[in-house]
Amino acid sequence: ILDCLRTSQMASVRGLLRATRSLTTLSNVPSMGRTIISTGAPAQSMYVRQMASVATAVNSRATGMLAALIGAGTLATAAATFKEAECEAPTVAPVALEGGLPEGLKPVANIADFDVVLYQYQPCPFCNKVRAFLDYHKIPYKTVEVNPLFKGELKFTQYKKVPLAVIQGVEVKDSSHIINVLAAMLPPTTTPSATATSTTATKTGSWWWPFSSSSSTTSSTASAPASSSAVNNEDTQKWCKWADDVFVHLLPANIYRTPTEALHSFDYLLEHGNFPTVQRDLARYVGAAAMHLLSKYKLNKKYNITNPREQLYAAVDQWVDAVPASGFHGGAGPDIADLTMFGLLRSIEGYDVFADVLARTRVREWYTRMIVAVGAPSRID
Repeated sequence: ILDCLRTSQMASVRGLLRATRSLTTLSNVPSMGRTIISTGAPAQSMYVRQMASVATAVNSRATGMLAALIGAGTLATAAATFKEAECEAPTVAPVALEGGLPEGLKPVANIADFDVVLYQYQPCPFCNKVRAFLDYHKIPYKTVEVNPLFKGELKFTQYKKVPLAVIQGVEVKDSSHIINVLAAMLPPTTTPSATATSTTATKTGSWWWPFSSSSSTTSSTASAPASSSAVNNEDTQKWCKWADDVFVHLLPANIYRTPTEALHSFDYLLEHGNFPTVQRDLARYVGAAAMHLLSKYKLNKKYNITNPREQLYAAVDQWVDAVPASGFHGGAGPDIADLTMFGLLRSIEGYDVFADVLARTRVREWYTRMIVAVGAPSRID
């Protein structure tokens, strides 16, 4: 098992199966874990402890070597899924659409003429960002919850990340680009203060739940909405970039901060995600253990997160300080920066950390105003 960890094979079914074949039954794992812990490195020891507890839980429901192999393979698949998350990588910053709408799309005459299907993970922050824009503009849309293990709902496309929107039958990917296309299609009589920006991005990896990856992005020049000044537009773009480059990385650091919080988080993810029943318990234990350790020992170091809670509180208050006395960053109504931050914060509403954020920061009043401004979901399914 330690060899698999050292060679980064724990995420592969084959690697974990090789380690499991040395065991006569699944019930041997806890005792083996205790032996390895006495000599293992701290991070590896903690992971073995988690795996030992997983084995104990699974052993109560499955016996024999065949069950051990099947369980280990399923667990490894779940761990790999959450390690190589399928939500999009953050873009550099939203900027305005260049070169017109994608082929086959044009502005609609009425909001009711929109035909939008959003392929999503319910807790994904970028999916929440898109939904905030749709709800604010009362654009009717349907959602399809994607199974993060098998992604069978995306078999019609080569793009295997979310959010993915099918707008009037045309595939549009990347949350900022989706929002920008929708904004450009709004009826001519609509003058939204929350128009968006987009980048043309080629993803080379994956992002959330909750991992970043590299992306190559080609930005176009932004054009401010009629109701915004050039200064305000630049400021809006600055905050959108900050949200994607800085703020969003504080979310996984907090929802997976401790083993207990990680388990609670997976309870929420599994409740709202599209997981077959047989995968839920397996994914809960291994996913929570893997995400807690990966967040603590890799992501926090990568993004210089030393005190997740306090840094999150400071970042939230930093955003609140940027909101003018009028109540919204966009002035009289929300702009894309407001909707972006609202979507990101709304993605953690079901987690323990959200109550802490409301209690320990000054965001409650702005968040409450945003709830009223965005209104009820315009989802029609």
